[in-house]
Amino acid sequence: MTPQDFEGTWSLESYRVDYDDGRVAYPFGDDVTGVISYQQGRVSVIFGSRDRPRFAHDSPQFSTDAERSAAGQGFFAYSGTYDVVDNVVVHHIDICLFPNWVGDDQFRTARFDGDLLRLEFRAGEETSRASTLRLVWKRMAPHQPLS
Repeated sequence: MTPQDFEGTWSLESYRVDYDDGRVAYPFGDDVTGVISYQQGRVSVIFGSRDRPRFAHDSPQFSTDAERSAAGQGFFAYSGTYDVVDNVVVHHIDICLFPNWVGDDQFRTARFDGDLLRLEFRAGEETSRASTLRLVWKRMAPHQPLS
């Protein structure tokens, strides 16, 4: 794999967590939406639940702590640079909703399957939440809106 294989924008088709104890979860529900974009050595990832509750006001400056908390629980985003090593894409995070990842490297095992990009990674090793996270992305055509 090369960085050029990843270039472009991809829509999120599914996000699934397979726990080592056999449980399966969909942290953002079964109707998740999002994009990952690989452009000129940078990666940007944005995804979340389609059914996040709307705020009472149209301006975020009038939102409540509870509204912001609920919105954040159903949403995730980060950006940085990336490299490709064999079948692993390494995201070098420089901004993230989860501040612990800023300055961190996130490793994703990658596999291409036609117009799909499958990214997987391990989380929670040596805990009761040890799991494999599986995200499936579909290549988007230029100017294609999210469905």
